[in-house]
Amino acid sequence: MGSVSSLIPDENQIKDIQEETGLSKEQLQRLNSRFIALDKQSEGSLRREDLERIPELYVNPVSQFLLDAFFRDRNEINFLEFVKFLATFRPVDEGRPTSINRREAKLRFLFDMYDLDRDGVISVDEVHRMLEELLGRHGRPDQVLSIARRIVHEAALDYAAANGVAEMPSGGQIDSIDFPAFEHAMRNVSDHQLSICFLS
Repeated sequence: MGSVSSLIPDENQIKDIQEETGLSKEQLQRLNSRFIALDKQSEGSLRREDLERIPELYVNPVSQFLLDAFFRDRNEINFLEFVKFLATFRPVDEGRPTSINRREAKLRFLFDMYDLDRDGVISVDEVHRMLEELLGRHGRPDQVLSIARRIVHEAALDYAAANGVAEMPSGGQIDSIDFPAFEHAMRNVSDHQLSICFLS
């Protein structure tokens, strides 16, 4: 398993992966080296604990949410899944985004990361939990909850106003947002801000 060709058996598959991800053969070889270095058991797959050893993830306060979203339906990933995951957040070449790293795919992954209970919406409670992780002990619990409520409420109202929806739910409080509202709320976040440069 010391080369890309041992993990990806034939040239046609390599070309398919290059086309799908926008990565070059050299980049795939470098990712293969990283994959092998992380695969401490030499089993051809990575577990959550293997990725937790990456220093950049270890120090990131939302890394647990990121890994939860990625390992939601599986216990381990193979090389192809590893490559596709990283390619999702690859910076977009101007005018040449691949389907895997287009803006909507990045936003969908982030939405799924925040949607902890997988019910198709991001609730005030889910935003609250994320903010608690980000702020640590720097915010009073009641303030953090108030911020979470305001984030969800304003995102929903802004989306409703942009789409000509004037009615509010009974009681006036909005307690969750769906993907279109999340996508609208993220409209001013640049593609660069949604990207991670993992290959120099």
